[in-house]
Amino acid sequence: FFFIQTLFTQNDILTNETLLSNTSSADIYSKCSDAVVMINNYDINNALQGYGSGVIVSESGLVYTNYHVVDNAYRLEIRKGNEIFDSIPFAGFDPFNDVAILKLPEGSYPFISISEDCNNKIGNIIYTLGNPQGYTNTFSIGIISSFRSNEYQNQIQYTAPISPGSSGGALLNSNGKLIGITSHCITTGQNLNLAIPSDAFENIPVVDPAETENTLLLKQMITLYSSSARISFDSTVNIISRYINLYKIDSSKWRFAGQFYLKLGEYDSAIACFSRGIELNNENKYLYKYRADCYAQKSDTINALNDYETAITLCNSYLQAYLDRANYFQYTLKDYKRAIDDYNMVLKINPEHDYVYTEKASCRISLNDKEGAIQELSNSLIWEAENPLFYKLRAEIYSDLNMYDNAILDYSMALYKSPFEINLYLRRAIQYSKIGDHLSAITDYQEYIKFNADDPTAFNNLAYAYMNIEEYSLAEYNFNQSIKYNNYHFDSYIGLSILNYRQGKIKSSISSMCKAIEIQELLLHGMPGIAELEKGGWFWDKAEKKDMKKIFKIMGITDSKVEPGENKEPKSRRVKREAAERNIE
Repeated sequence: FFFIQTLFTQNDILTNETLLSNTSSADIYSKCSDAVVMINNYDINNALQGYGSGVIVSESGLVYTNYHVVDNAYRLEIRKGNEIFDSIPFAGFDPFNDVAILKLPEGSYPFISISEDCNNKIGNIIYTLGNPQGYTNTFSIGIISSFRSNEYQNQIQYTAPISPGSSGGALLNSNGKLIGITSHCITTGQNLNLAIPSDAFENIPVVDPAETENTLLLKQMITLYSSSARISFDSTVNIISRYINLYKIDSSKWRFAGQFYLKLGEYDSAIACFSRGIELNNENKYLYKYRADCYAQKSDTINALNDYETAITLCNSYLQAYLDRANYFQYTLKDYKRAIDDYNMVLKINPEHDYVYTEKASCRISLNDKEGAIQELSNSLIWEAENPLFYKLRAEIYSDLNMYDNAILDYSMALYKSPFEINLYLRRAIQYSKIGDHLSAITDYQEYIKFNADDPTAFNNLAYAYMNIEEYSLAEYNFNQSIKYNNYHFDSYIGLSILNYRQGKIKSSISSMCKAIEIQELLLHGMPGIAELEKGGWFWDKAEKKDMKKIFKIMGITDSKVEPGENKEPKSRRVKREAAERNIE
C-alpha cells in the first residue's frame, strides 16, 4: 500500500508541475516531434552498423547528435518521417565530448529552439524525444535527478526512460526548449540516464558544406581521428593547426588540440597545447588532468603528480583524476598503497565503480595480502553478482592460497554465468586434480578437449588423472597425445616415467625421465628442482613426488641446491641413461 501511494504521489507531482508550465506535454510533442530524426550509420559494404537519433536545431537543417552514433561511418542516412536524406555530411565534431553536428540538404526545416536559460535545477520537469529501439518519435517525461561530471564534460542526469536508439535524441525543458542531447544510460540501475548539455555544442566550429576548403579540412580531421593509419607529423600538425583556427574561443581550441595530440601519442605537442589553455584559464581542472596524463606517459613523475594534485585541488570530487593517478601509482610507480588510497576515493565518490575493487585486489596481491584481495573481490560481487570475471579472479586467488574447494565453487559460478567460456573447465579441472577428485577432473578435462583438441596441457593433465585412478592404458595414450602436440612437454615425460615405474617398467621409466631432464635442467637437482618448478605453478601430488624421488635415486640423481640464476647445462641423454642403467644392474 505504501509503495503504491508513493508512486501516485510522484505522478501527481509530475502532473501538477506540468500544469504549472507554460506549455502542455501534448503541445510540446506536437511542436517538437517533426524536428527529431533517425540517423542510420552504414559501413563500406553498405551494411547497417548502427542507428540513433538526431535533433534539427536550425531552419537551415543543422542536426545535433552524439559522435558515437556516427563514428566510423562510410555513409550516413537521415530519415525524417517518410523522407530519406542520403550521404549526409558532417558540419562539426568533437569526439572527446561525444558530440557531432550534421547538415541536411539546403531547405527549410522544422527545428527545436535551444534554451537560453542556464538555470536548470534538480527536480525540474524534462521530456525526451527520440527513437529507442527504432520506435520513432517516442516521447517520455521525467525530472532532472542530478548533474554529473565525467572525464570530459558535465552531464545532466534524468529519469525519463531511454533505450538503445535514443542516443542523439532531444532532452527538453517544460517549455519545449532543447537543454541537452540524450547520450546513454547506466543499465545496472533504473532510470539512470545521462545527456550532454546543449551548450557543449556551442563552441564547436560549424562548417558549411558549400565551403570546399573547410569541408575538406573537417574530413581530414575526422579521418585522422578514426583511422589507425598515420601520416607524417608535419602533415598532422598542419591539419590540426588549420582546424583549430576555426574555433572562436581560444581555451576551447587548445583543449581540443591537446586531446587530439594526446590520442595520437604526440605527448610533447599535447603538453604545449594544454599549457596554452591553462595560461588562458588556470582554473580548468580538465586541462591539468589531461596534461598530467601526458606527463605520466612520458614518465615525468614530478610534473604528472603535481598536475593530478592541482586538478584534484580544484575539484576534490574529480573522480577521473583520482582514477588516473591511482593507475599511475599502480602500474608505473608500483606504489600500491597510494594506489589503494586513490581507488578508495573513487569508491567514496561513486560506489558503483565496481571494477575498482578488481584493481584494489590486484594491488593487494602485489602487497602479498591475498586475504585482502579476496575481500575486495567479494565486495565487487555485491555490486556485480552477475559478472563471471569477478568469480574467476577470486577463484584464481583462492587457488594461489591453496583453498581449492573455494576455487572450485567460484569457477562453477563463473561457468554458470558464462557457460561458453570453455577455459573455465580446464581451470576447474586443475582444482579438482589438486584435491584428488580425479573423476570430476576427468569430466572437465574431456569437456575442455572437445573444443581444444590440440592442447597438450589438457591431455597431460587428463593423463595424470587417469593414472591416479589406475587407468594406465588411457593415461599412456593421453601422455603421448600431449607429446604429439608438444614434443618439449617435459611434464608428460615425467608422467610417463611415473606411469612406467608403477607398472614395474624401470628401464622405460628411466628413459622417459631422461627425456624430461633433457628439456628441463632443474630436474638434475632432484627434489629441490621439483620444488623450484612448483614455485612456477607446476603441481604434483605427494604420491607422484614420492615416486619421482625413487626414480631419481635409481638414476643416481641426488638432491642439490638450486642457485639463483643458475643455468647449468645437463649432460647428454645417453650418458645419463647409461649411468642410470648401471645402477640397476
